[in-house]
Amino acid sequence: MITFDILARVFQIRNGNSTATAFAVDYEGRQYLVTAWHVFPTPDQVTKVELLFKTGWKKIEVNLTGQGSDVVDVVVFSPSQRIADPDFDLPLTKGLMILGQDVYFLGFPYGMISDVNDLGWHLPYPLVKKACLSGSIDRGSDRIWLLDGINNHGFSGGPVVFYPLKPEDRKLRVMGVVSGFKFSKEPLYVNRKKTEHFVKSNTGIVYATCARHIIQMIENNPNGLEI
Repeated sequence: MITFDILARVFQIRNGNSTATAFAVDYEGRQYLVTAWHVFPTPDQVTKVELLFKTGWKKIEVNLTGQGSDVVDVVVFSPSQRIADPDFDLPLTKGLMILGQDVYFLGFPYGMISDVNDLGWHLPYPLVKKACLSGSIDRGSDRIWLLDGINNHGFSGGPVVFYPLKPEDRKLRVMGVVSGFKFSKEPLYVNRKKTEHFVKSNTGIVYATCARHIIQMIENNPNGLEI
């Protein structure tokens, strides 16, 4: 179900000792790099990002295109060099989704990569997970998608993609960016005795920032690399 169009555009990204996920999009003839805002909480100070290639980590100079916040958890950079082949198209979309349909999110949980023996490709392959589009949280003009799936640390910043149900639109599209997951506090027991301590339990609800925020940031500052 996942085509090479998206596999060719997903990167493992590093900030200090922490790794996450990012992806490249092309919009109106310009290329951008997208990830979660909490991966780079001071993006206006970022001049270079580190992306993982099969040959190792590579520093890419970037300019800031737009940034969100702890609510709109996305940041968009303009790379100084082309990082994805324009022939592998991955369009952004504001709509075409239907509640209850399958969606997919890609990334590098805990720094893991998919060990595919593809000597002809220069990027590590991400892991793929499937979820159900359950609903959304709307806070004014801000929209957060709610997915029924299991998110793990490292997927943050990864793309959420889907296939529109109309036959004429059956092409993978980006509907959002993985932000995090809802957790519940579960009490910790020692020798069957409840303690005052808790552990964070993954509820299976994934938060994803709507792709329309990416589009807005790009249209407000179309400084992407011309392709």
